[in-house]
Amino acid sequence: MNPPSPKTPSSKAVVIRRAILDELAAIGGTHNHDALAVVLKGKGHPVSRDEVAEQMRWLAEHGMMAIEQLGVFVVGDITMRGRDIADGSVTYDGISPFKSAI
Repeated sequence: MNPPSPKTPSSKAVVIRRAILDELAAIGGTHNHDALAVVLKGKGHPVSRDEVAEQMRWLAEHGMMAIEQLGVFVVGDITMRGRDIADGSVTYDGISPFKSAI
């Protein structure tokens, strides 16, 4: 079985991206990858800190969040585009259209 191509994200990535945006929107917009991984795991998403950082970078590349590397932490701040996706007014390829369980 071949891994998905870079243009076709895994179903896990699609869900984790949405969960990150949903969580950032719910808490007011800013969090680091370490804390987000703990929160997402607590909500039933089996995800590593590296996966969260990777998906935060993807979201930043697509304008849904701004990120900054602060020491060992990737800190993300949701953008207006990310909020539009989190509130369901916009859909985007590569992000689940369904609200995550938060």
